[in-house]
Amino acid sequence: MTSHWVYDQNTLRDHVASIGGEGSAPFMAPINPFYHVGVGENSCYGDQTWSLLDAMATKGGLNLEEYRANLTSLMGGDSPYGPLGRTIAQEDMPIQGPWRHGSMKTFFANAADASVAMDDKQIDGACKMPPLVASFGGDTAAMLAAAEETIRVTQDTDEAVAMGLAFARILESLIYKRAATPLDAVEMCIDDLRDEERLQPNELDDELSDHLEEMLELIDVDLLTAGSRLGLS
Repeated sequence: MTSHWVYDQNTLRDHVASIGGEGSAPFMAPINPFYHVGVGENSCYGDQTWSLLDAMATKGGLNLEEYRANLTSLMGGDSPYGPLGRTIAQEDMPIQGPWRHGSMKTFFANAADASVAMDDKQIDGACKMPPLVASFGGDTAAMLAAAEETIRVTQDTDEAVAMGLAFARILESLIYKRAATPLDAVEMCIDDLRDEERLQPNELDDELSDHLEEMLELIDVDLLTAGSRLGLS
């Protein structure tokens, strides 16, 4: 998973052109400018997913303390991610091995000092949703409540929660066949976010529904062009 975090559009276009298009196996070739891991190894997002999945399997359900312990074991200072507080010079990039990113840095900083805010607002919440959606068996209310609890373990922000729960809604509607296609699932999610009686409401739901509509306007635009229009971060 080292073809992510590539913000240079020319690099991406050249790479896609050289391998025969998006979705082909060589797309997994390491072009990430920050770090390289081997084929079959997890990104920092996959390691978060695995930490949660293993905790749920071990404890027979959602157990946030076990999840925290797994994150510490898999991504903490004694892990292949390297010491906490590690500084990486630009000339040393890409490093060989995993990269501890923003949300995990604030998670570990907060564990050492509770006054440190876990204020990351990025999309990490989405990577925790598959085990939760599968585990709660279509009980949307319980799933969304558990999802918010889980996201706030490492990202205690409404932005991260809003995006993570939207992804959970989309994924659940596909897994339990409430939506026939991914497009249907996104449109259903937009409707849910605008429903005044919606489950697990978030103040940012209406704004997020607008952004999802903007995304759908780009449905016929190629992936790289759409990315540049929506913004890269």
